[in-house]
Amino acid sequence: MSEKELTRRTMYELVWSKPITKIADELGISNVALKKICAKHRVPTPPRGYWAKKQAGKPVTQMPFQEAADGSEAKIVIRAIQSGLPDGVKQFLHDERERRKARLGSRDRSISAASNPLREVHAAVAMTAKALREAKPDGHGVVAATGEGLCGLSIGKASIERAIGILDQLARRLEERGLSLTAAGKAMKVAAGSDAAELSLTEKAEMRKHVPTAKELAQEKQRLKMRERNRMLGIYDYGERSFPEFDWVRTGMLSLEISDQWFPGLRRSWRDGKIQRVENVLDDVVGGIAAYLAALKARREENERREREWEREKRRRALVQARLEREGKRRQFVDRYVALSNEARNLAAFRETVSSMRPDREADDLSRMIQWVEQKLAEFDAQITPDGINRALREQRLFPESDELGGEDIEE
Repeated sequence: MSEKELTRRTMYELVWSKPITKIADELGISNVALKKICAKHRVPTPPRGYWAKKQAGKPVTQMPFQEAADGSEAKIVIRAIQSGLPDGVKQFLHDERERRKARLGSRDRSISAASNPLREVHAAVAMTAKALREAKPDGHGVVAATGEGLCGLSIGKASIERAIGILDQLARRLEERGLSLTAAGKAMKVAAGSDAAELSLTEKAEMRKHVPTAKELAQEKQRLKMRERNRMLGIYDYGERSFPEFDWVRTGMLSLEISDQWFPGLRRSWRDGKIQRVENVLDDVVGGIAAYLAALKARREENERREREWEREKRRRALVQARLEREGKRRQFVDRYVALSNEARNLAAFRETVSSMRPDREADDLSRMIQWVEQKLAEFDAQITPDGINRALREQRLFPESDELGGEDIEE
């Protein structure tokens, strides 16, 4: 994570020279983080709509800069999260910024809320559009399109056509970038090769004070009258009132979000604002999704590289261990045959000594022991001859012609 140090004055001049989103990209942080940094260091920033008014030639007011009284906040340190991104992803983000600059001078690709239902909907979201249009709103006026072949939406009835328009354009613009949008039942999925990200379109809901209808007020009045009558009769009624205190209301504020992945330094959500609408930043959304997929690819490839290194290290350790074990078996083999040779020499010397003592009688114990010694010597001779040793070595595969434990030397 790299650091960049600025003075308050430099930051002030920077944020009033161009939109904060552009400055945030250059500094490698999010625009939200940049605004928080400016607020912390008391650096005034342009209000919403400032740059649109200035571009349109309308009068704008720049807030004056004020020096810090104690000078304690003269320096601002920016820690760029994006500096930790893989080089390939940094280059991708740079290319996206250049692409965005080029778009500013080209035709307007924004879309507006459709006054009439969109007729030709992209095939990737056609089933979802049909399901939303045919669904019956629940008690809160919400319709859903979830399940096999659908994009996993749950929105207010008033937002149906707008949502369909956003999904249609999103699918088409992803297609232009060689990416495909598929319905995943509870959300959407965008894939590039074996890398995929889950995308959700949601509508903000707020809890608002319930405004009762005349009918609900009449029902509540009747309920209270009945409760008072029951109280006089000694019957206590603790039932709920006829209408809720609050309602969950869909606000019409939509947002697109990469919902199943998190990668530090990359934007993953795009929301409606006071002026901005999701449908007007779809090119940025597509670029952001493409950047996320590039980051996921880089992370996957890095994990695969580490996995290969781990497997190689695992094989290396296993090879070292196998060589050590074989060396031990070779030493044991030599030690055994040295012991056999020594035992054979001792038995031969013993046989020579006692042979001169052989009694005339052939059936005594000494004669039988001499026969046993000669039998053992014959067994030893069969083992310690070159043929016998070679045969034992082949059986134990201690010096094979094709050595699977051979190859490059590896330090223990």
